[in-house]
Amino acid sequence: MFVVYIIICPCGLYYTGKTIEKLKDRFIKHKSVIKLGKESTPLVQHCREHNHNISALRLMGIDQITSPMGGVDKNTLLLRREAEWIFRLNTVTPSGLNDILNLSCFLKTR
Repeated sequence: MFVVYIIICPCGLYYTGKTIEKLKDRFIKHKSVIKLGKESTPLVQHCREHNHNISALRLMGIDQITSPMGGVDKNTLLLRREAEWIFRLNTVTPSGLNDILNLSCFLKTR
């Protein structure tokens, strides 16, 4: 699929993510992790602290990689697009539900 998506919590904060799976399958995994509450990501912590019902979370695909460009493989391009959307939407905590904005995908590797 190579999709960048956002999860919108009931209070309006966004989590930006990426997946190569079907978007529906990835969302099911997110909801399972939130329900179990075992991880300490900002998304899980936020939902736990605010007692959000996982059925109130909304999912929206916002970008899709269809073909590689400029000699960059699809995985790297997906990482770059995710970083761009995290920056554009300002979804790093406390403004959003992402823990970091990783820009290492923009560095050239040899």
